[in-house]
Amino acid sequence: MRPLDTRAPGLGDGVSLAVVRPLDACVLLALVIGFRPRGRVGSVFARSRTQKSRVACSVSRVPRFGDRELPAMARLQEFASSTTRRWCRRPGRAGDWGASSRADRVSFAVVGAEKSRAVLQAAEIRMRPAPGIGCHPAMTIVLSTPRVGELPAALAALRGWQRDGAPWQLHPGDVGWFWRAGAENAAAALRIWRWAGDVVAVGLLDGSELLRLTLAPDVRRDEVLARRLFEDVTTPSRGVLPTGRVAVEAPADALLRDLLADAGWPLDEPWSPFRCDLTDPVADPGVRVEIVGPAQVSARTAVHRAAFNSPRFTADAWHTMSTGPGYADARCVLAYDADGNPVAAATVWSAGAGRPGLIEPLGVDPAHRHHGYGRAITLAAQAALRDLGSSSALVNTPSANVGAVATYRAANFEPLPPIHDRYRAA
Repeated sequence: MRPLDTRAPGLGDGVSLAVVRPLDACVLLALVIGFRPRGRVGSVFARSRTQKSRVACSVSRVPRFGDRELPAMARLQEFASSTTRRWCRRPGRAGDWGASSRADRVSFAVVGAEKSRAVLQAAEIRMRPAPGIGCHPAMTIVLSTPRVGELPAALAALRGWQRDGAPWQLHPGDVGWFWRAGAENAAAALRIWRWAGDVVAVGLLDGSELLRLTLAPDVRRDEVLARRLFEDVTTPSRGVLPTGRVAVEAPADALLRDLLADAGWPLDEPWSPFRCDLTDPVADPGVRVEIVGPAQVSARTAVHRAAFNSPRFTADAWHTMSTGPGYADARCVLAYDADGNPVAAATVWSAGAGRPGLIEPLGVDPAHRHHGYGRAITLAAQAALRDLGSSSALVNTPSANVGAVATYRAANFEPLPPIHDRYRAA
């Protein structure tokens, strides 16, 4: 048993906070609260019901219960509020403190407390250990396929993780674009990992064989989370990826990528991400551009179907996408030639003011290619993101798509380091 933190500052004699790791199996929060019922020295024990381990702590110098303990209890509550995700009190059996998460409950009982005393009430503490402490993943990390009502929370987490200078990662716009197939399909394609109630990783199944995964920036190198993610994505029975050939996209700084490499997952074909700073005004595209509303939907979807040779993006699909929560910070732009023909289109997705925005998708009607409309619609997309408050514009394309690479360079995008999925062979 190795103590990690032994004293909660300012709590006074007989009140301290210790985090212990018995046999490195789990992290327990032990609230050592001194008391002397009937003149006896008190002790505290903590038990993890999942791990069936027990930690006992004794207190040798303790004050008597009484009114003068209440200020210490208030400081204890304030300290817990500042160091845990949530603190709440509820009536319960005298002498009990509790800490719990969805997956495990760690209980703390004051041994020998007078049951008639209600100085201590039951408490619930929802905790997430700091990265590197080492909490058993079964205790706090929960994988789920979200319900439709939980999708806004996933989008909010993705928005909060977007930062300029960060490695390429899943963007809320990716989920917003997926919404064109309906809210139920969008929910079925997502996997969410929560740590003590907080969303710490989100994965989007882009087809059945590719998981596009990103993590909260502060836990990307956390070994406990990385190993849990590794187990989930490599074990078909977990419901993330099936058997056979599959691939995982994850940020370049995520420890998960290292674990996949160590397990023999090689690099897949390269993709070329690009970034454009939007501090300064964007150059004029040189063609007429409209923001797509109901009147332009048919033209916008027709350009997409021609550009990508895909029949699925219909007017109904656009309306479904545009009513989703992701589209609240999105726009479609449509470019016309001199004769008034719609020639190119793009959808842009903001992650909020001061954060990078995403261009996805962008296409030019094949009948109108090689006339500069690709650059024009790219500039129009940048301008739309700037109007939405985005700090920069991001776009990604297969490195083998030399035409798209040339278009983005011509529209003032700067190349970022190439990215590769890790894949498991069939």
